[in-house]
Amino acid sequence: MAKTRPHADGQGDGAETAGSVASEAPSTESASAGADTGVDFAAANLAAVAQANAALIEGVEEIGEALYDYARDSFGSATSAARSLIEARSLVDVVAVNRDFAQTALEGLLANSARVSEIGLRATSEALKPLGERVADTITKASRPTNL
Repeated sequence: MAKTRPHADGQGDGAETAGSVASEAPSTESASAGADTGVDFAAANLAAVAQANAALIEGVEEIGEALYDYARDSFGSATSAARSLIEARSLVDVVAVNRDFAQTALEGLLANSARVSEIGLRATSEALKPLGERVADTITKASRPTNL
């Protein structure tokens, strides 16, 4: 509520003092600065989400390439094993070829699983990094006392 100048009789004349108006109404510059800060904050959040999305997409592409390489290698191994089975002269040879193929396939599966897991962890870490930075910034800003 605005302060008024008192009359000699103690009643106000309705004229507001300049200091009271300036102290009670928020300044236009302050409101504008708050809006700019809000816009900048939102823009930084959006940029962090875009960076996280780009890192995640890159990781998914890399996983796709790893799976394609594994499938191509597995198909080559299976083709080679099939040829060896056709050329086998005895049951002992068939069992040996089958054992070798199963061992090679299992080793390839384990190696590819480790590679895909490594790529997934790296991509997740890279995707969460900009988001974590924004969360830390938000917590810092939220924990600061505000002057009203």
